[in-house]
Amino acid sequence: MLILVGLGFSPGLITRAAESALRSADLVLVDTYTSPASGWGLELVRSINPRARPASRRELEEESWRIVELARSATVAIAVVGDPLIATTHASLLVEAATKGVKVGVVPGVSGPCSAMSVSGLQFYRFGATATVPGPWRGAKAYHTVLVLLGNLCNNLHTLLLLDVSPEGRALDPATALRLLRDSAAEALGTSDFLDGLAAVYVEARESGALAYGGTIGELAGLPGKEGVGSIVVPARLHPIEEEYLRSVLRVPEAAIESHKRALSAHDYCAIRSRYEEKVAA
Repeated sequence: MLILVGLGFSPGLITRAAESALRSADLVLVDTYTSPASGWGLELVRSINPRARPASRRELEEESWRIVELARSATVAIAVVGDPLIATTHASLLVEAATKGVKVGVVPGVSGPCSAMSVSGLQFYRFGATATVPGPWRGAKAYHTVLVLLGNLCNNLHTLLLLDVSPEGRALDPATALRLLRDSAAEALGTSDFLDGLAAVYVEARESGALAYGGTIGELAGLPGKEGVGSIVVPARLHPIEEEYLRSVLRVPEAAIESHKRALSAHDYCAIRSRYEEKVAA
């Protein structure tokens, strides 16, 4: 049997179901590449099952057939920080195993992206497509990320922006991420004013609660970089309860909330998205 096991986004959030699956497995492979900033994963899993060992991207992807063959006669668990089927390619492993007659299973974990949406206080079903802000180490602009954000705003949907992680495990800080967004917007359309007035909230979910702070994109982009592994949420039009949550619970400044309302009223994001897409494609 092949089973994917989510560890949660921090050590204290592993579930009893995950512990049980890891303890009873004949072989435990720990994914060491999809969350390079989470070096605690291997240590945690080894404390549950001493036979656990790290697995490289090559082993889990290019040589996945070896794992599938092992799972024919033994229980193989692949441990992944967060949830094993969010922002990873591990679904292909399950497909490969299932099509070859190997029994498969999944133990979900508490994921950072889902927790960020929850902690933001914005209605979950009003989130649109999620995008990642690429770090400078990628050598790529954030054109696609801006396009996703504009598309969500056009459809009155909130946006979750994930922050890239470097190969060394360093997360892109939120201020730099927002500057990259503004630069990509300005490079295509000559201005980023349609983004600058929007509210943005940085959310870092933790075991003990959440670190959150907000302001306008223009303001937050001017802040010094802050270390952390979190996400940025850019709201669409706010329901009164969402607005009050941002104000009272997350302490987003009143000026940022009012600026957000003005920006949404002043700009036609559907038209901006069309112009932006044409410029980027040209």
